[in-house]
Amino acid sequence: MKRWLFSVIAVIVFAFSIYLYIPYFKFDSTKQLLAFVLLMGSFVLIFVTIYLSLNFQARQKAKTLQNRLAMWTKLSYHVNQVGDEVFNELPIGIIALDDDFEIKWANPHAKSIFDPKITGKDLKDVHPQLHMAAMNNKVQFSIQVKNESYDVTYRPEYRFFYLFNVTEREKIKARYEEQIPALGIIYLDNLDEAIGSMDVQEQSSLKGEYLAAIADWANKYDGFLKPYSDERLIVVLFRKDLNRMIQDKFEILDKVRLISTQNQVRVSISMGAASWDVDYEELGIYAQNAVELAEKRGGDQVVVNIQNQKIAYFGAKNDASAKSSRVGVRINAQTIKDFIDKSSAVYVMGHNQADLDAFGSMIAVYHMARASKKPVFIIFDEYKIDGTVTKVVDLIRVQMPQFMDNCILPANAVKQMTPESLLIVLDSQSPKIVMSPEVLEKASKVIVIDHHR
Repeated sequence: MKRWLFSVIAVIVFAFSIYLYIPYFKFDSTKQLLAFVLLMGSFVLIFVTIYLSLNFQARQKAKTLQNRLAMWTKLSYHVNQVGDEVFNELPIGIIALDDDFEIKWANPHAKSIFDPKITGKDLKDVHPQLHMAAMNNKVQFSIQVKNESYDVTYRPEYRFFYLFNVTEREKIKARYEEQIPALGIIYLDNLDEAIGSMDVQEQSSLKGEYLAAIADWANKYDGFLKPYSDERLIVVLFRKDLNRMIQDKFEILDKVRLISTQNQVRVSISMGAASWDVDYEELGIYAQNAVELAEKRGGDQVVVNIQNQKIAYFGAKNDASAKSSRVGVRINAQTIKDFIDKSSAVYVMGHNQADLDAFGSMIAVYHMARASKKPVFIIFDEYKIDGTVTKVVDLIRVQMPQFMDNCILPANAVKQMTPESLLIVLDSQSPKIVMSPEVLEKASKVIVIDHHR
């Protein structure tokens, strides 16, 4: 109303001003007067149009703001209702702490998780893991409460915990992990050598006894067993069954030892088992690496490689391991020296993909043979050494050129060896993984030094 009054007054003042100024204008004709009146009317019309336009926009903005205010008024009520439901009804545990990590407030779901009388208690008395997380400002983590699993989000700036029950998710995850495939590769160590002197019937009987024991053991854990050579087998199973084998500490090792003892043969098994959530080709590589590690460590054991776990070792109880004592060391050293002294030449060989253990041992035995003034040759193939040995070889070429002069290829060693030559095999007792099986076969006298057994 005030704005309209102001507009009317403005128009009146404008009209009165025109009236007062009319005497000063001289119009020679009615046409000039009408033109002047039309001009003045146009000015008035323009000002009125501008005013109405501005007034309309202002009214539209006011109406929009009123509508928004009405909408937010209605929405705030629903937001408050939703907030109350989130805090009190939804299955989300919420805990509020003070600066001393005392629980000042907890919603009903948090109380059902921990204790109805949780308010006012020290957090470390309610759940030590939550207290440690709050102390360390850990934002995301998981906890166990009364056989239930929870994902926890912590807001350090507000000292609020939010707990989400993920028990079903963890159960599904556990069931999935139980069904991850596992692959085992089994070697019957020294089988051909042990039964080589037996007649055909005895060989078949003893092989059957070993295979029957392994088959019964695999069936116990619902595994699928398949031989792929006389001495090698594979077993396919699930991770849950592999875990059962681990719990039983691979009792097949003891069964095979018992059969060997009863038949007075030196046969044992080496096994590599792997369980990874990968395709079968990659899983086979993991299992093959595991059984090769078992062989490299001396056999009569199981090496288990499970994803996201440390490699585990089982077995290696064979009494072939020598006791570490001064007397034993002296006797063994004297025996080795006697063999060296009686030989025409000494050949030293490690295992395939020789590592620093094998290469360092070869250097030591080289000096032992040199001390006995015997010709000594290191069977060495640069394509069959581990990458860690390459740097050492480069140093030895500079600092010990005479040592490198005595290194020969396996093929040359086979040509040079005589019945009086002595072969010393280092860091392995398995014929399958020596650097050159041909050299081993050619040698008449062999000494094996392996710290794994």
